[in-house]
Amino acid sequence: MAQGHLKTGALCCIIREIKRTTMDCEPYDADKFADEERKQRSDTVLRRYNTFYNEECASLSTGGPISMEHMQAMTLECMIDALRCENMNVEYDVIAVDDIKDLIEGLYRQSDEFLERVRKLKEQNNG
Repeated sequence: MAQGHLKTGALCCIIREIKRTTMDCEPYDADKFADEERKQRSDTVLRRYNTFYNEECASLSTGGPISMEHMQAMTLECMIDALRCENMNVEYDVIAVDDIKDLIEGLYRQSDEFLERVRKLKEQNNG
């Protein structure tokens, strides 16, 4: 019987010690987590869009006969393919406007980064 009390007593001491220990982590922030998840998803869709676009549009032979409307239609198809690919496990017949806005925002960001790199290269070559 004495051993049973020792085990219980030791367990109580351990539990008391754990309760006194402060956890060295931040509280869970659902909004921060949702924002990070949305950004990762947006980056994934943008990466997939770039892949589809490069395969379908940018790989066309230079000087080939194509209208601006064909180019726009292929671009929209690339957008739809990228969004469908991201939502493969879900029946995806309707595209949310927020998904399109996120893709547009990502394209603007990507374009701004490219233009900034071009500007820096021009400065290096001129100065």
